[in-house]
Amino acid sequence: MSDSIIIYILTHKKFDYEYSEIYKPLLNGSALLDEDFGYIRDDTGDNISELNTYYAELTGEYWAWKNSNADIIGFCHYRRYFVKNIFLEKLDENDINEILKDYDIILPEIRHLHKSVIEDIHDGHLDGACHKKEDYYMIREIIEEECPEYLESFDELINGKEIYWFNMYILRKDLYDKYCEWLFNILEIFRQRNDF
Repeated sequence: MSDSIIIYILTHKKFDYEYSEIYKPLLNGSALLDEDFGYIRDDTGDNISELNTYYAELTGEYWAWKNSNADIIGFCHYRRYFVKNIFLEKLDENDINEILKDYDIILPEIRHLHKSVIEDIHDGHLDGACHKKEDYYMIREIIEEECPEYLESFDELINGKEIYWFNMYILRKDLYDKYCEWLFNILEIFRQRNDF
């Protein structure tokens, strides 16, 4: 099905990993780091690596959007992997191709919360040091202005009790390109409006 699959292992530090043709470490925020571990760096080509303080692992995802030529692209969030069984065997090229015959995207298991997403943010349970409720309200305003067709989905997510944790997914590059165009437009407007 695919000529090339790359699953980027997003990281900000050195780690032990098993070499693979499809799994590649991608150092996030490398423009801000003194270390070089021999990984792919997000400060080459078209990049926003210097914005890692604001974008976290999304600087790596931006780099992949602008610089990767894989047919299928994916991300393992800070060394978490997609596995296919209790023995923690990683998804391989055949697994990914088979799944994407029937589905547009591979996601981690959905998480069920006791409260809504926004209530957990209000209570500071969803990593309160990084996620502030005011930011979500500003993002909602931007979605309402820029792409109101997504507002109902945003409200369902933020008021719901289910969420896909982490920036982990695998999909075709053409779908990824559309997603990134949408996402980084919203985030750039947010960055310009927010007083960090």
